[in-house]
Amino acid sequence: MRYLVCLLLVAVVAGCHGQTVYQGTPSGTYAGETVVTDVREAPAAATDKATGPVVNVGQTSQIEFTGPEGMEIRWDVSAPGAFDSDPLFAQGRFDFPQGAVYRLQLTNVATYEGKTFYPTLEVATTSATTRAFLAHSTIPVSFTNEDFAQAFAGNLVTKVIFLPDPEFQDLATAGIGTLVSTRLDPGVNPIVEADRQGTILAVVRLGNKTLPSYVVGH
Repeated sequence: MRYLVCLLLVAVVAGCHGQTVYQGTPSGTYAGETVVTDVREAPAAATDKATGPVVNVGQTSQIEFTGPEGMEIRWDVSAPGAFDSDPLFAQGRFDFPQGAVYRLQLTNVATYEGKTFYPTLEVATTSATTRAFLAHSTIPVSFTNEDFAQAFAGNLVTKVIFLPDPEFQDLATAGIGTLVSTRLDPGVNPIVEADRQGTILAVVRLGNKTLPSYVVGH
């Protein structure tokens, strides 16, 4: 799969389970990849290695936030920066529409009591390679103490969850591969490497950006 990030010049609004997705243009690059620096972000796109670009309007991927236990996750429903979804707690699950980037709000992080993190979750569209997997399985997304420590120190953590090609299955856990930028050799782009090893399902980016109080809706 050749992993593409589509740049939209206008805002697109899509709904699922009462959720609104806000999309726009990204505002920078980092190590050759798109950096999400605003509440409104660019959508993801998937390209199947065999058949080319794939667009599945209305499709969802079920994301399972596997940790840390007790962490509270919210995202936007009514407006950018509102974070007014019903709270979801790890290990909770939610069906996110594909082809979009979601700004999340993470609170109740045990090792960082009182701190709030605002990572983004990019959900790729289904391809011929991932169709059967996504029809029956969740995409696990976890945040570790190391991830939070790196972000708190000012480092951008990029975590790529992907479905490995057969020759790379022995490197995966439970059929899913995860590459983390802070655990790779300097200069290795986790998105490019995950694309080389398989088909990308989701990308998480975690940094130390905070949002001003007038943006956050609660």
